[in-house]
Amino acid sequence: MLTQHFRIVNLLLLSAHGIATLTLSSRAFVIVTRLVLYLNGKLLFQVPESKLYPTDGDSSMAKHVKVTLKAQDYETELFDGRHTITADEPQDLGGGDKGPAPYELLLMSLGSCSVITMKMYAKRKGLEVEDIQMELTHTKEDRQSDSGATIKKDVIQKKVTIVGNLTQEQRDRLLQISAMCPVHRSIESAIDIRTE
Repeated sequence: MLTQHFRIVNLLLLSAHGIATLTLSSRAFVIVTRLVLYLNGKLLFQVPESKLYPTDGDSSMAKHVKVTLKAQDYETELFDGRHTITADEPQDLGGGDKGPAPYELLLMSLGSCSVITMKMYAKRKGLEVEDIQMELTHTKEDRQSDSGATIKKDVIQKKVTIVGNLTQEQRDRLLQISAMCPVHRSIESAIDIRTE
């Protein structure tokens, strides 16, 4: 009887593994897998949650999103495998203003990565940080190229407010840490963008 149960578990886990490759971080996969492991009210063996519900702790892992332009002019669906958000252009640019514009999404990405990185550092160092707020602004400024021509240079200004019981040295260090977040480093690096 136990052998039969293991056969059923193996077959179901193989099926679940096929699903998991599509939705690896899905909470539903964890629940389904745990349900599969329970036969006759008994847990046949224990699988650590880290194996069932992997995290994206490795920042070198490839990230993937699917972007779909909807029928309504510029309304765009953005899907990362777990979350769906909408991007759009404002009405004065012909959009429906159903979501943030692309540059606003860029600022949101940079800002969220920055404050998350600052909070991770603060927790690791035991710093008393209650709240971090960041306002970001994107502009294009005229600059002179090496050849003397005027070019438009993208400039992002980050204004950071940190609430907490910190020394000035600790605040300054947290501001330095904000520039070390992965998105900040990617934006400042020479990114290869390949189109197929």
